[in-house]
Amino acid sequence: MRKILLPFILLFLVALHQSCQQGHGQQADGYQATAPVSQTADNYWLLTDPEADIYNYLREPVTIDGRSKLMIFNHQQNTLLFYDIEKQELEKKIKYDFQGPNAVNAVFPGGGLHMISKDSILIYSQRQATFYLSDLKGSIYKKTRIKNDSIGFGAIGTYSTLAHRGNNVYMQSLPATVGEFKTDYENRPNMFGSIDLNTGLTKEFVLDYPKPYQGKDHSQQLKMADIIYSAKADKFVISFPLSSDIYVTDFAGYTKTYPAQSKLVGTSTEVEKKRKDIGPNQISGHYFWINDRYGKLVYDPVSGYYFREAMKGLGERDYEAREFNTQKEIVVLDANFRQVASLPHHGGTFMYYFFDKNQIYWNRDFIKYNFERENEDTIYFERKRFY
Repeated sequence: MRKILLPFILLFLVALHQSCQQGHGQQADGYQATAPVSQTADNYWLLTDPEADIYNYLREPVTIDGRSKLMIFNHQQNTLLFYDIEKQELEKKIKYDFQGPNAVNAVFPGGGLHMISKDSILIYSQRQATFYLSDLKGSIYKKTRIKNDSIGFGAIGTYSTLAHRGNNVYMQSLPATVGEFKTDYENRPNMFGSIDLNTGLTKEFVLDYPKPYQGKDHSQQLKMADIIYSAKADKFVISFPLSSDIYVTDFAGYTKTYPAQSKLVGTSTEVEKKRKDIGPNQISGHYFWINDRYGKLVYDPVSGYYFREAMKGLGERDYEAREFNTQKEIVVLDANFRQVASLPHHGGTFMYYFFDKNQIYWNRDFIKYNFERENEDTIYFERKRFY
């Protein structure tokens, strides 16, 4: 199905890779244990919505009425999809308007998605600086515009990670576009902001860049941190791409670091702005991809375990050839932030995932299992035990 779209999707995939943001969506604070996955073999799959692309950056595993779901926002159709993990089927499809009181606009790129309670979904538009609150029937019951931030919240790349506690959303504060208003942020310390969902007013907290960044000129994309909130610990957990440690903070005076290191991540390479073989609009993406780094940070609220993506940088030739697969592994930390395991990864995009007891499922390599086979209808998963 939709084979005519494959060449365009492949080109779109390459374009997205050049501006990709590493992080990922976070689980709802009230996430509970769910029914086990019905298929215990390593060939689990989900059939996709025929109208949706297979590649969606806004996604999150959630629990609704005690059942495990995979929630995906398809920005092209402006739809929110809910897949039942146990039944392996598309259970619900919510269509949002583009105009009017029930409209959701400009979610991609740079947007975010998060289920904040058992019946409320938060959709973030970076371009509109707006949070949309939706119920499970698809009704937008509140829109909150960020009012007093001079830079912009969220990622430079394709989507933004966000954390939710109480009535506030916590996000990193970064320029919305690489190179825009550079004098406003060139010497600015790294900051995270708390946005009140009632008023849109923000309060900012300084959590400056770790030692690998100090006194160095790195790609702006390598400064994008992942943030999650752990209800069990009542702390925020933050991962910087070039730091071997994760940061645990309450944004109220408590901050502690814990090692979460991979041997795949070595020393970093600074930006060489005078290179004539790289265009000025490509230089940030170039140094993002050739650097060893840490990527997504995801969290299983049931076990309390944390999973941190680690990867080798691309060689210059691989980057020029758009060969984006590389060596990867997933660093595992337990609920007490002790590093307990490293899980091998296929090296492609780490996008869709969910948990089942002591197992994590993540998507297989899209290039190998989908694009080379001209199959856009199925998301294939592999599983790994983490304890």
